[in-house]
Amino acid sequence: MSENARRVAARIAAENQQHHGAYVVLEETPEGNLRMTLTDDGRREAEEVRTMPEEDALAGLLEDHFGAGWEWVAPEEIGALTSAMILTNDATRDDAGELKRIGRVYWDPQYQVRNTVEDLLDGEVVWQGVDDD
Repeated sequence: MSENARRVAARIAAENQQHHGAYVVLEETPEGNLRMTLTDDGRREAEEVRTMPEEDALAGLLEDHFGAGWEWVAPEEIGALTSAMILTNDATRDDAGELKRIGRVYWDPQYQVRNTVEDLLDGEVVWQGVDDD
């Protein structure tokens, strides 16, 4: 494979790991984490919702991603010993909404001392990716 073909393939692979929303771009990093950055509209929206409870504000910013396969997972659904918000695009639920399978999840291990919305306004946020075994 030529060097140019390798670059094109790498660019396509990288683009496939990005999930563009109206307010937030979600990017699955090569290290397996989730990078979040605001779009220009997202920056304006984040300024407006920054005084809301963090989970409500972040849910509003991520709203269009929830219609595209992303969802919150309650910690107790996967036996996580945390009260942090957990996000995934790798879950299967039955018709009753019961979680049947979970793959990679993303969370902020410093959730008790950081605010994701405030951090997004400062640049970007990276949540740790974990495979639920």
